[in-house]
Amino acid sequence: MNSSIQDLVHALPECYQPIYGHPEMVVSSSRNCNDRLSKIENIFVLLKEQLGRPLRLLDLGCAQGFFSFNLAKHCSKVTGIDFLDKNIELCNALRDEQELEHVTFREDKIQNVVDALEHDEYDIILGFSVFHHICDADGYYPTKEKINKLANIAQIVLLELAVKEEGLYWGRNLPDQPLDIVDDIGYFEILGEYPTHLSDVNRPLLFASSKFWYLNNELEAIISWMKQSHEFASDVHQGSRRYYFSETKFLKRYSLKGALSELNAKDYKSEISSLQKLSTLRMSYLTIPELLHDEMDADRAIVLTSKIIGTRLSASLAKNEAIDEFNVVKQLVMALAELESHQLYHNDVRIWNILQHDGKFNLIDFGAISSKKTDVLWPYNNFLGFIILINELNIGNNYQLVPSRTPMFSPFWAKTPKLASFLSLIWSTGHNEWSYKLFVELLKRSETQDAGEFNVNIPAENVALWMFTTETLINESRTRELSDVLEKQNEIMNMINRISESTK
Repeated sequence: MNSSIQDLVHALPECYQPIYGHPEMVVSSSRNCNDRLSKIENIFVLLKEQLGRPLRLLDLGCAQGFFSFNLAKHCSKVTGIDFLDKNIELCNALRDEQELEHVTFREDKIQNVVDALEHDEYDIILGFSVFHHICDADGYYPTKEKINKLANIAQIVLLELAVKEEGLYWGRNLPDQPLDIVDDIGYFEILGEYPTHLSDVNRPLLFASSKFWYLNNELEAIISWMKQSHEFASDVHQGSRRYYFSETKFLKRYSLKGALSELNAKDYKSEISSLQKLSTLRMSYLTIPELLHDEMDADRAIVLTSKIIGTRLSASLAKNEAIDEFNVVKQLVMALAELESHQLYHNDVRIWNILQHDGKFNLIDFGAISSKKTDVLWPYNNFLGFIILINELNIGNNYQLVPSRTPMFSPFWAKTPKLASFLSLIWSTGHNEWSYKLFVELLKRSETQDAGEFNVNIPAENVALWMFTTETLINESRTRELSDVLEKQNEIMNMINRISESTK
């Protein structure tokens, strides 16, 4: 063994990691790093396959270079950064000993390095148990901005994060929930939790990326991702759900932390149950995605399916794109009637839950399919919801939420003659007789009926339904106005409290 290596090791204030290339050296390292190495090395292998070349690695807080050296075989460039000169002296000596010319180390502050980084300078960045020190020095939000920058310039960021529960001095500036510091990044996943020498509390090891998701030991390139399910969602899920698209797959993530945890768990279970049941049915008018993977733990639930190709109908209407409204309604009626034949109903038939591709219109949001013949929001009636959809197709980009969706009655009577005929036949039939099977028959009649040869003779029971539904809408509007006022008051109070805390 090189005596200078041993001397450099003995000169360290702390031997935090095992010494690379020297298993014979008897040292008492503070951390067992092999457990984390085995967890992350697969990510390096997969990313190298995805990019088709060796990787460029930046190791922030490299200490004695354990991860830099062990992962160098997957890389064309490795840079290790540490603020302690004795660590860098040892790393450089080990680098020279191993003749690893593509590996370099330098002494610097992590803040300086992050500030100077350029886009696409590195593919993967490590930050193991270092950012709590930056939080303590610079504050939580500046540290979060630095982590966001790393995710923007690199493909993947791997972080080990300290937590408040460790009870050490730097915990004062850490978030209550460790994942909050990466929640601006598209996808993040806890790879595991690992012990340290400082407390009995384990630290989470995180995968974070806006360019890839990592699930079930597989890496998938993200084409796009969203925090909202559609453009009219109005933060209804309070940022607790995320939606990711790759070339062939769709990933939906439910958070099981916070105020909506119970609702998210319920909707996740409903979605899995629905997809499993639908997969056993032979559907001619509804494309069912393949359920590829699902899992649930204390923090989140995941649903991974094959991707249905298409553009949301709501997006097409917003762009004033030409839509064959009758063709849309015809395909939807056939799909809904087919579901009905299996005693199933879609409880959220909306313009944003319809995909179109090459003249084919397909319902999505499979968690909304159940045996309940209802609607998730006003008008709380499955058939009335479908009638409203017909009118929404006619008004295009003038769509409004008032408060739940556009009213179904005048002045939004269908402008397409065949659809107006179809609606007249529906309203002329008592609502107790309504079914999608009946709607299919009425639609066929409207196709052969001249535009001017229909009259609306609404039975008394339908008038009563009309009046009751309208009254429900009015009452809901009043309730929501009061709720909005209370919510605004809470926002103001929370802002005042944050300002007060920041000035202490």
